[in-house]
Amino acid sequence: MKTLCIIRHAKTEVQAMGQRDFDRELAKRGLSDAPQMAKKLKMLGLLPDKMVCSPAVRALATTAIFADKLNYPETKIEQNSLIYAAALTTLMKVVKELDVDDKIVFLFGHNPGLMLLANYLCKSPILHLPTSGIVCIDFDTKHWSSITAFSGKQRFFVHP
Repeated sequence: MKTLCIIRHAKTEVQAMGQRDFDRELAKRGLSDAPQMAKKLKMLGLLPDKMVCSPAVRALATTAIFADKLNYPETKIEQNSLIYAAALTTLMKVVKELDVDDKIVFLFGHNPGLMLLANYLCKSPILHLPTSGIVCIDFDTKHWSSITAFSGKQRFFVHP
């Protein structure tokens, strides 16, 4: 069995004039929501074998908060540039190429791609994946590469 937790980055500051979207930082609310959501996962006993994230500042900062709260070594966080502003097909490529030895993977990134991915993987439609929202999906498979449309079962969907 494989478990994928799709996690949208925490709430960010409004983009400043001349600032790249990629460089947006977490807002005060994001800095309080992310630890709370990480604690929810810890209470559920859901600890990652791997954390993969977009290299955007806000996604990396969110991932680092989760890593801290879940005692996951920050040095083991895998940044994947494909995740930033990714289309569904690109996100599926990222999922299918996950290491077979990793049973529980946390994937941190951005909307609309993450919401589309969650809806593609399981039949429980999500109309909006808010910041710091988590969709946890279980797959009855041994290989990430065998995951297809609607092959997952939503375990839970939580948000602040």
